[in-house]
Amino acid sequence: MDIKVRSQFQERLVCLFLRLNGYLQTGYIPHSNEWGNSGTDIDRIGIRFPHHSQDEREIKNFKNLDIPKNSIDIIIAEVKNNSLQFNDPITKVEKRAAENWKQILNWIGLFEKDEVKLLIPIMIDIANKNGQIEDCTFSQYTHENKYGKITIRPILFSFETKKTETSTKKWVNGEEILLFMWQCFCPDIRRDYCSTQYPFTLWGNEFSDIVEYLKDRHKKGIGIPNLNEIYNDLT
Repeated sequence: MDIKVRSQFQERLVCLFLRLNGYLQTGYIPHSNEWGNSGTDIDRIGIRFPHHSQDEREIKNFKNLDIPKNSIDIIIAEVKNNSLQFNDPITKVEKRAAENWKQILNWIGLFEKDEVKLLIPIMIDIANKNGQIEDCTFSQYTHENKYGKITIRPILFSFETKKTETSTKKWVNGEEILLFMWQCFCPDIRRDYCSTQYPFTLWGNEFSDIVEYLKDRHKKGIGIPNLNEIYNDLT
């Protein structure tokens, strides 16, 4: 499979995964002052507000995402195939990390200029930990201002990297993403307040094929796809 096609599809899966977990999100490209270049490419910025609720779905959020309580949660998502390392443009000062983080934080729009200045070296330091587990969860920083408590979490989504009990890093892999989507879209028991049958085109061009594919497998009793199956069938 073409590496670029696979990467783009993986980003779509992460986007849908975050949406199902209550995150408003987008990709983002920091600007460069060098003509013909960009600062970098942030795969996804997800923002989740503390009173988010989807009780009618009868399914809890993905447990291992460790969503903080009573906080505006900001995820800076880096989508990889089998790497557990953030890109140089957000980890190395000589690669514009300070400029890129300044633009990321300014774009989010929750921080005054002096707060951004404070946060830039902190976020570079966290990104340089490349998913290192701290306090049993993702490396992160919690900041408080007039908008309340805000948690900023750079998170690696490494699709092909298997989980091990001895790992000192924390990430989300493709198997976890597919399992959570399956639980969301394909319940074995009919839900009281959440119909799982509707025109799947409502998911738009970005997600309708994924949703219909999973639901069709469930209807036929095929079961959860593995990564190779969903790559081969949808890309």
